[in-house]
Parts: sequence; structure tokens; C-alpha cells
Amino acid sequence: MTDTRFGLRDPDLRGYYGEYGGRFVPETVMPALHELEEFYANIKNDPEFQADAKKTKIEFSPSTGEQVARVVQSIMNTPPAVLAKMKKILVQ
Repeated sequence: MTDTRFGLRDPDLRGYYGEYGGRFVPETVMPALHELEEFYANIKNDPEFQADAKKTKIEFSPSTGEQVARVVQSIMNTPPAVLAKMKKILVQ
């Protein structure tokens, strides 16, 4: 599925979507983001990975950097009290 708002589904080499789209993540996250991007670039078209995903019935539908950035930002903005409650629920 192509996101026509930006004209591109995947970012260019700078991590930009179209002419103005960019990265909006904290600087401390950038090393991990670069590592994840490199891993994704190496595996997304790997036939063995695709076959394994199909065999195990894992739906492989990568998110754009913008979508991931929104999720990360929303998590980072979650009030500590809510995170504490979620942790209690998930640990059970």
C-alpha cells in the first residue's frame, strides 16, 4: 500500500518522505533508528525472510518512519501514572 500523501512509501537515503518529510525523533534514539533502518534494508527483500514469514503466517507490513515516529512520540508523552498501571497489567 503506497501512501500517496507523500508520493513515497519508503524514505529516501536521508530518511525523508517527499520534498519536506523528515525525521522527528529524539536525538538519543537516532543510533537505534539507524541500526533498525540498516537491518530492515537488508532483510525486507530477502527471499528466506519472506518465505519464513509466510510459513509462520506472519503478516509482514512495514510501517513508514512517520508512523513509527508518531507511535514513539505518543508513548513518550504517556503520563507516568498510566505507564505504571500498564506495567502492572502486563507483568501479571
